[in-house]
Amino acid sequence: MPELKQARTDSQVTLTWQVPGGGSFPMPIEVAINDKVQQLDFSKGPVVLKLAKTDRLVIDPQMKVLQQLPLIGHCQENSEKGQKQAQRLMLVVYSA
Repeated sequence: MPELKQARTDSQVTLTWQVPGGGSFPMPIEVAINDKVQQLDFSKGPVVLKLAKTDRLVIDPQMKVLQQLPLIGHCQENSEKGQKQAQRLMLVVYSA
C-alpha cells in the first residue's frame, strides 16, 4: 500500500508518496493549513509546503484516502495486549 511520508524542517514540510517497488504514485491529497483546505498535486513528484512554526498542518483532514497510519498499528498492539491481560484476569477470577 502506498504510504505518504513527511520530512519536516523549521520552515517547510516535504510530502512524498512512497510506493513498494519505488514506482511513482501521483495521487493528489487534501491538506488543511490553519483550517484552509487545499489539494496537493503529486504529478511532478514530492510536494514542499512552506510553513511557519505556528502553522497547523492536517493531512487528509476528511480522511478520504485509505492509508496505513502508525496509530492503527499501535492501537492493534494495545488491543492484543489488553485481550491477553483480560484472559489472564479471567483465569485468576475463575480459579479463585
